[in-house]
Amino acid sequence: MDELHEAAIAYYNNGSNEQQNLSWQFFRAMDVNGDGRVSLQEYTDFLRQTAGLAWVHPEMFRELDRNGDGQLDFWEVLTLYYVARTRTINCRTCLRILNGLYFTCVTCFESSCGNTFDLCVKCYMRRTYCHPHRLFLDSYVLLRSRRNHHPSQPPGDQNLAEAQHSRMGWWNALRAMEVALAVGHLAAFCTIITINFWASIFLLPNRCLADLEQLCCAFWWNGTASTARGAIVAWEVVCSPKSSGGLGLKRLADWNQFFGLKLIWLLFSQGGSLWVSWCKTHFIRGRCFWNADFRATGSWIWRSLAKLRSLARPFVFCEIVSDRDALFWHDNWTDLGPLIDVVGVAGPRVTGIASLCLVCDASSDGFWSIPQGRHPLTQLLRTCLISYNPPPFDVGNDIFSWKTSRNQSLDFFSSPKTWRHLHPAGPAVS
Repeated sequence: MDELHEAAIAYYNNGSNEQQNLSWQFFRAMDVNGDGRVSLQEYTDFLRQTAGLAWVHPEMFRELDRNGDGQLDFWEVLTLYYVARTRTINCRTCLRILNGLYFTCVTCFESSCGNTFDLCVKCYMRRTYCHPHRLFLDSYVLLRSRRNHHPSQPPGDQNLAEAQHSRMGWWNALRAMEVALAVGHLAAFCTIITINFWASIFLLPNRCLADLEQLCCAFWWNGTASTARGAIVAWEVVCSPKSSGGLGLKRLADWNQFFGLKLIWLLFSQGGSLWVSWCKTHFIRGRCFWNADFRATGSWIWRSLAKLRSLARPFVFCEIVSDRDALFWHDNWTDLGPLIDVVGVAGPRVTGIASLCLVCDASSDGFWSIPQGRHPLTQLLRTCLISYNPPPFDVGNDIFSWKTSRNQSLDFFSSPKTWRHLHPAGPAVS
């Protein structure tokens, strides 16, 4: 009621002389004895005569009586005048006058019959209503979503594209509202559960992610998914960590890339997976995953996944157990990284160890099969392996792990540690 009282005064102060005179005429019509105050009896008689009510509940009178003196002055009656002119809406369940925020059925609101189905917050929250339609929006979101609506252009006169956009507008408003609620209660959840699900299966197009972020940004600043005009802070800043002054949200493109790394990890950690077997049989086909040319192989999703190989390679570490799974040159099984990056592409030719040779094939009788000679690459390779001895016998399969730091390797994909490694927090803001 306090907000309605302030709104009534605001309208009165900014209204024309004619509008102010109408307010005073309303007050004088209620003040029958002309003492400048409206009693409960005068209030009741006025509503019975003008509204035709057989019985008037005194609760509204008590709410209007701000100072509790049992009478209404002009400013308190002004609130009633404002409610009568703008808020003649009742809850369809408890029949109380809807003074503040309330919920409206979107289907009934858009229909041409002119009747709306409105509920107070308590009745909508408790579901104490019976109505065939399910989509409800509160009065604020409903107003913001209708900002670009033109009453002079009914839906029947619009072309097909405009009508489709109008129908999607309500869905966008509802989805954006869900995103906003998630942002308000749990910032890390605003990436939307649906995106997490699909991105964990295959990479999503960047254009699609950009459009989704545009909708989120627009609703965050304007309450509507149509435009982000008027934003005072860049979306990049909003998505920065909380310690850096942001809200801790995650950019969808970064989140999509993050799930791509997880798919690459599955290629090495889940040998029994049907998807892994399919990729190895039809896409990799006996080649080295790290340097094979996949530009003409597989779908767009597989080629996009291949573009993340340079980013994923430092994370995939192989612990030597039997030497029968790790590639000698290309897998990361030493603390130095892949030996092909240390020695160079000429290493296989100079040393005689084939490019796709396994670690077990580069040793014999517990010693490395490195030719004797003074060639700089041969000496460099011998120096790199001086602290690594091949296992003397087969004790099991080589173990691939996810290495998030120099001294920590995990046998599973750690989402928080990987994210912090890829996106370290910036300078703290006090």
